[in-house]
Amino acid sequence: SWDRGNSWDLSLDAPMFTDVSVSPDNDSIAIAVCGNFDSPNKGLYVTFDAGQEWIKATGDIPDFNGKGRLDFALNDSGVAYASIGEGFSTSGPMATWTLRTEDYGLSWEEVSDVDYSRWQGWFAHDIAVHPMNSDTIIGIGLFIHRSEKAGDEFEQVTRNPQVTQGRPPVGGPDGPLH
Repeated sequence: SWDRGNSWDLSLDAPMFTDVSVSPDNDSIAIAVCGNFDSPNKGLYVTFDAGQEWIKATGDIPDFNGKGRLDFALNDSGVAYASIGEGFSTSGPMATWTLRTEDYGLSWEEVSDVDYSRWQGWFAHDIAVHPMNSDTIIGIGLFIHRSEKAGDEFEQVTRNPQVTQGRPPVGGPDGPLH
């Protein structure tokens, strides 16, 4: 939309957008991730002209059937991360991939395959970049992991999430540490 949402034009024919992130450096640059449950044209896309044209990204992008989430680094121009969760079925392999780009999303490198989303890869996970250090990221899913090395050496920072009845007390433990 170029008129504050009064009218809309289709600019990317890829169903199931699961996230869009706009560059903090330039609001004409954005990354989109599309394709949950094996939808056509799934993948990561980048625009440098506010969505008039989208370019399909290249690199270490898994062939996924889950949800993708994105976050740009605030302090490092062109750096962004993607959390790609697999979750098409509970009978197949599950995975979470963490990807990094340094060119605003044109090409991606897999930096981790630590599976923090587990069976929730199709709906419940996220990625967050520290606002002052683009090498420090948090992967959020069933487990929460932190890396201070751009996705390398993810460390689980939550306690063991066990399925229990009832509610844990505010400030109370959620299980023993691993």
